[in-house]
Amino acid sequence: FETDWTMKKKDLTEYLEVVRNLKKKYRGKIEIFLGLEVDYIPGIISPVSPEIQEISLDFTIGSVHFLGQLDNGYAWTVDSPLYEFEQGIGASFGGDIKKAVECYYRHMNRMVEEHPPDIIGHFDIIKMNNKYRRFFSEGEKWYRDIVYNSLSVVARSKCVLEINTGGVVRNSSGSLYPSEWILEECLKQNIPITVNSDTHNPSEVDGYFKETFALLKKIGFTSQAQLTHSDRGPQWTKNSF
Repeated sequence: FETDWTMKKKDLTEYLEVVRNLKKKYRGKIEIFLGLEVDYIPGIISPVSPEIQEISLDFTIGSVHFLGQLDNGYAWTVDSPLYEFEQGIGASFGGDIKKAVECYYRHMNRMVEEHPPDIIGHFDIIKMNNKYRRFFSEGEKWYRDIVYNSLSVVARSKCVLEINTGGVVRNSSGSLYPSEWILEECLKQNIPITVNSDTHNPSEVDGYFKETFALLKKIGFTSQAQLTHSDRGPQWTKNSF
């Protein structure tokens, strides 16, 4: 189904054509890769759905947005405006934020295990409306246990975890996705990471990168995963910073 914030199906062909033409035009000068952020919605679509595989992308970013429905029957997303976020928790989870969080990470785990993308998008975006701890504290044991379990699933996969600066640049959550304590656990579990702005505006394509790399160095990271072209197609390599 279509939404007012995703690419329309009718525009997909043009997008693919434009990017492929740019890859040819700038070959040897700029490394350009063709990709899509693809939602994981059980029974509807995933990063490995046939319609996604048949367009031969260089990479996919798999994300979880949709969890339930609002009272009006419309699909509810975890990154909706605050008032709608509260409505969704009430309509789909009886007002229980813990149940909503459990459902979110359950979807995340299933995507990674059964429908793995190349990159996992904004891992903890369920916290977007939790600025000022409105719904829960990230220090609570129940929340950390859920996240640690999900990170173990990621560590067993071949997926790369996105460090998404959009929450800072657009000030939606005021922090990176994922949080610093999660990044520390990623380092412990040897989970590969890659920095991405998830920009909605060309002027923000490297938004908050300098600060993010400084934080990653402070935590102990020395490199990120980076796509490069090879005779065998796009390959992940380690890029030191």
